[in-house]
Formats: sequence, C-alpha cells, structure tokens
Amino acid sequence: MRTTRFISIPALLCILALCSGCLVTPTVANESAPIMRSLPVEVPEMEPSFTLSQLQFSPDGKRFLEARHYTFANLYSTETGKLLWSFDERGHNFRGLGFIDDDTFFIGTRAFLNTGADVKRDLRQITFHSISAPAQSNTYEFPDGRDKEMLVRGNHVYYDAQLLDRRDGRIQRVITAHAYGPPAHLMADGKVLTLAHGQMVLFDPATDDYQHWRTESGIFLVSASERFVLTLADNGSCSVWSLPSTARIESCSFPSFFRSEDAYAQAVHPHRERFAVAWGDILRVYDLEPFQLVFERTLESEVTGLTFSQGNLLAVAQRGGRILVWNLDEARLLGRYDFNYDRLSISNELLQFSPDGRRLLTGAHAPVLLEVP
Repeated sequence: MRTTRFISIPALLCILALCSGCLVTPTVANESAPIMRSLPVEVPEMEPSFTLSQLQFSPDGKRFLEARHYTFANLYSTETGKLLWSFDERGHNFRGLGFIDDDTFFIGTRAFLNTGADVKRDLRQITFHSISAPAQSNTYEFPDGRDKEMLVRGNHVYYDAQLLDRRDGRIQRVITAHAYGPPAHLMADGKVLTLAHGQMVLFDPATDDYQHWRTESGIFLVSASERFVLTLADNGSCSVWSLPSTARIESCSFPSFFRSEDAYAQAVHPHRERFAVAWGDILRVYDLEPFQLVFERTLESEVTGLTFSQGNLLAVAQRGGRILVWNLDEARLLGRYDFNYDRLSISNELLQFSPDGRRLLTGAHAPVLLEVP
C-alpha cells in the first residue's frame, strides 16, 4: 500500500528559503529593548492635514528644522525644544529644506502667484537664511522647473536639470538621464548624477561632458566617498558600481522568494563606506571595502525608513510607526518607540540622528525628539 507523506509548513518554508539562496534570519520579535524617552518640543498648533515632510538637525546639533506640507517651516532649539523661528507661506510648496552650516539654512519653494488679469506667475526660488542675522537673506530664482527637489551642496544648487552657482548667480543646463529631470545626486565637485529608465548619467558642468552607462532602473545611492554607487531595481536586485570607472563590482540582490514586497528603504553612512537596504521586512547592512554583509534581520513588518548616525548606530522605521535603534558594532538592539500610526509612515526624511548620536529626530504629525539609550 502506498503511503502519502506531507511536509509541514515550517519545513516547506525552510526549503523554499534555502532554494532561494538565503536562510530566514531571526525576527526582532525575539529581541527586547527599552522604550526610548521622548523629550519636550514646543510644537505650534496646526491643522492635522499639515503633516511633516522633512526633519533635519543643524551640523552642530543645537537646532533642528521641520518642514510641513503647504509650506510651513519651524526652527527649534534641541536643548530646550523651544520654537525659535517660523515660516508660513500658504500657497507655496516646499521643494527643499536644510542646513548649509550651523548658522545658515535654506528653503526652496514653488508657488503660483496672481499677477492680475487672471494671470498667474510660476515662481520657483530658493532662499538662504542666516540665524544670527535674520535680515541678511539671499534669494535666487529659477526660470523654469516642475515639482522636483532642490539639492544644495556647497555653492551649487541643483533643480530640475538646472545647476545654480551661488557665487555668481549663473544657471547652467544639465544633461540628465531623462528630459523631465529625474531624481539626482549633487556631487561634492559639482557634478550631477541622474538615473532614469535604466540609464545612468554623470554630468560635469565644468566641461559640459558626461558619462553614461546601463543599469537597473529604479533608485540609487552614492557612498560617503562618492567612489561607489548603489542601484536598486523594482524586482529586488541591487548592484554596486565604482566611480569614475562605472564598472559593476558587486551584486546585493535579494532572493526571488522575498520579491513579493514592492518597497525599498535605503541609507548610506555619512562617513563610512557602508549602506543599509531593506526590501519589505528584510533588512541588510553592507560594507563596501571589502564588500561584505555585516548585519541582517527579518523584521515584523515592512521597513519604511532608515538612517545612520555618524558612529555605529542604525535607526529603522517600520510600517505602523515602530522605531528601532541598533548598535551595529555589537549587533544589539538599543531601544524602540511606538507611534501606532494607522495610515502615516515614517520615511528617511523623517528620521535623523543628532551629530553626537544621543538624540533621534522623528515623527509624522509633529516632531518627536527621542533620547537614544
């Protein structure tokens, strides 16, 4: 008589994982950590729809900025949580916000202004504000552009295939991977890197020359030294390329077994040759020199945001509003915090360590300053 044997569900999952080339890592449900304490922040009353779009510490960590949808921006003291300065221009849309140095920050906006006779002017501008001398601000205007982010690096501002030099106000057209100005990275030397439809372009404004090569379509990251580029595709594959040779040197693709998810989260370390990438609920951290996987976890829910401290810490935001902080050198979970959001998610723009790694700035409805254990 023939006997039919059944494979248990756990055994089947293990076999599938092995066939995909990767063992399932332990989930964080088995790890415990203290709840991080929130510090007071004096948040002005606003309508619930004015959710956060960006948070950023000053380089010295003494202040932080928040940007909200519909063009609200607030500057706070990290030490006291007090509101120091507020910007309210309804009708404008944020196109960028951040610090240049400890005393200077910028706000990029786009607005349609009535000029009379039912004619509207499309105004795209970026203003640099001084904290110590509020009256001394500098504003630059772009002749055209759509709803793209304004990137600032040193004396250069990149916006929708246009490169502004703040020293003389000159605006130069940039050759990009797509005519409609895809997401870009502004390099320290003023070069502009773009990726669209599987084509990566590195443009040099000093010579009007460019390099281009084929890669996965999707998104990309540039390492701290700007010698490596990580490309992330929608099918779960990722590759590492060297600059300036544009040679593909490594692959960090996620196994096909895990490609049912459709969301990436990613971050690069501000100083080390290291990056973190999450595909669905799988989190990995890689070193680039030499290339190796140094940390891996399977989490309880999808990752929506990642950020490194300047040292050895990694903060992770999950769907639903859970925040986790790891010490990567010790592979130890240091702390957690739960927002219990139903619909809002915390992205990379809403997750940042203070320069000393002792504070974590996050939130979706309002800025929350967490004390890192």
